[in-house]
Amino acid sequence: MSELHCEKYNILPSEGNRSRKKVKTPSKRENAKRNRYSAKLLPTFPKCGHVGKPYQPFQCISLLTMRDIKIFYDSFHKTSEKITQDNFILKHCSVTDPKRSRKEQEKNKPKYMSVKYYVKRRDGLMVNVCRQSFMNILGVKKDRILNVVKRYKESNEMPKERRGGDRTKGKNNTKRAAIKEFVESLKCIESHYCRSKTFSRIYLPAELNIRKLWRMLNNTVDKDLQGTSKGKISPTSVNSYVWTELDHQRGSNEIAAALYHTLSTFKFSESTKVVRLFCDGCGAQNKNSIVIGMLSHWLLKCSTPNIDKIEIFFPVLGHSYIPPDRLFGQIEKVIKKSPEITSPEQYMKVIENWGSIYKLGVDVPVQDWKSKVQIVMKPTSQWHFNLQVSKRIIISKTETGYAVRGESFYKNDMGTNQSLLRRGRKLDIKPSTVDIGMPLKSDKKKSISNLIAKHYGSNWRNDEALSFFKSAFDELPLPSTSNSRDCNEANTELFCLEETLDFDI
Repeated sequence: MSELHCEKYNILPSEGNRSRKKVKTPSKRENAKRNRYSAKLLPTFPKCGHVGKPYQPFQCISLLTMRDIKIFYDSFHKTSEKITQDNFILKHCSVTDPKRSRKEQEKNKPKYMSVKYYVKRRDGLMVNVCRQSFMNILGVKKDRILNVVKRYKESNEMPKERRGGDRTKGKNNTKRAAIKEFVESLKCIESHYCRSKTFSRIYLPAELNIRKLWRMLNNTVDKDLQGTSKGKISPTSVNSYVWTELDHQRGSNEIAAALYHTLSTFKFSESTKVVRLFCDGCGAQNKNSIVIGMLSHWLLKCSTPNIDKIEIFFPVLGHSYIPPDRLFGQIEKVIKKSPEITSPEQYMKVIENWGSIYKLGVDVPVQDWKSKVQIVMKPTSQWHFNLQVSKRIIISKTETGYAVRGESFYKNDMGTNQSLLRRGRKLDIKPSTVDIGMPLKSDKKKSISNLIAKHYGSNWRNDEALSFFKSAFDELPLPSTSNSRDCNEANTELFCLEETLDFDI
């Protein structure tokens, strides 16, 4: 392998060879398309009766002969390609705005364009004909002619093929360019042959094969890409944020705090320009204005200068198997084998095998993003896109600040970039810290106490293994009114398992 970097010969793109070219046979779709636009009937002589009188601008009968019509018909059907035929139609039509405006009626729409039709004779004279004669001569329908003319009038562009074709063109251009660059970067050895035709040939070292080259290519790609869905699950690549129901709620503020800590501590490379986030569409935690406001603040105020965009992806409902679910699956396998879990520490011993544990409220402060974001950002009902149906949300830097757009599709970009700030507001968010500690409702205390007494007896408080539940049932000091939030806050729920308090991950 050391010979790859010590030789002086590089791989260059090869010139065209003299091998036999593959003859491409037309597919069923191409044959059907060719038959669709091929000639089916012979042209007919006009029967409209327009002879070019002073009050008749059309000269369908007086200036045309059957031979002129046949030559014009053959010129149109010389090819069965739709785009060529549409260009022929457009060449022999003239579209303008109507000279007079008619009053709008209940049934008929106002006329928005005026079209003139011409047939070219053998001597080059363009004869003005009516639309019915033009249709009978070419053997086409009215809708096709009007659609071609209408698109040209609206876009001022020649007809383009928009149906069929290569659906994957340009999809793998970046991969193809990366592979070509990798192959050209390989160092080769000189040929040991002496024939005249082999003086320009160079060879790779004999120990290389396709599999080794594939691995070398993947190693070069992985250096430029940080974090993938196929990456290994380990404490160095996974952050696990844990808290109990007695510490904090499970709402948008907690999710925003964990996400803000991950983005702030992650070491992005200098070549990183786009940060992509994948999460499910839970409105109370992920898909809301609080998380979008926090991400906008981080991108504009805290991110490195090379990062200019954040993309948030929301998978289709019912198909949201994202990388965190891999970690949850590993944790559940171990937890199901445990006979009982009576403290959060038992959960953390399992989680620390796959991720670095951060206690929310202790290692990572929980900040009140909700109240601050609602002051500077518009409510979702006033946004320029529908948050509920958006599958992608793109936050990007602009010259004047930042802009957000929502997309209803994963591949097509059809949205517009606009700011979500209220009038006169700036994206200057300084959230306050929320104190740790949440009171437990009396009804919930009673139900859990009865459940534990049923399993461990009425003297369960004397059991040291249940010290967590004993402390949970003691009266907790209420959090300060300045930084606390109402326990009945909208879009927030408290959960309880059958045998233990729910432990949030």
